[in-house]
Amino acid sequence: MCLASTLISVSSVLNFSLAALLAVTLGIPLSLASPSNSLLARGIKCTLYTALAFGWLALDAEVKQGIWDWQVLGAWFAPLVCLVYVPFVLQAGIVSSLSP
Repeated sequence: MCLASTLISVSSVLNFSLAALLAVTLGIPLSLASPSNSLLARGIKCTLYTALAFGWLALDAEVKQGIWDWQVLGAWFAPLVCLVYVPFVLQAGIVSSLSP
């Protein structure tokens, strides 16, 4: 949460709409990440966070469009998702898979 809030604070100076989108898409999943006692609950949470992190890869046309936008237009959507969003959500999944 601390790294995500730092990223959101810095990006709000540069691009407020991106910061608002990151606050919603990172804030909700990261605030719900917590260890649980049940092995089944931990497995379900870890699976959901993994699907949330890598679910965007299932949208083949959107992935190709994002990579094209990055290479040709210089848009930062693809690198932001790969370098910021996926690691933060996977970290939340790891936290959810821990026992208290």
